[in-house]
Amino acid sequence: MEDRADANAAVWQSADSVQAWAAEAERQERGRRDHRRFMAVLLPFAEQDEFTFLDLGAGTGAASRTILDLRPRSTAILADFSMIPLDQQLGYLRSAGFEGIDVYWKQLENVIYGGRRPR
Repeated sequence: MEDRADANAAVWQSADSVQAWAAEAERQERGRRDHRRFMAVLLPFAEQDEFTFLDLGAGTGAASRTILDLRPRSTAILADFSMIPLDQQLGYLRSAGFEGIDVYWKQLENVIYGGRRPR
């Protein structure tokens, strides 16, 4: 019997599996846009306030993107544990308009990465 961890890792090495997962995640995220916007509106900051927030379990960064769109002077720090390949996660940040993206710490599959979004 194949080790479950090895089987799971093998799934993420398949480009087709990763693309299928990403397409389904995007479909689900579209359905959550109103919820994320409501969450961002409830934050106790004005549109032009500068503040930094931490997004633990950031996933694709959709919640952070929503906050950054509504509060353009804010800064996000994202952390996530994911089997999604790191280069794809960094691609999500680039597609959201982040620059200077860097990996600050990595040990096995644990990683802390971030960047800045120009104002």
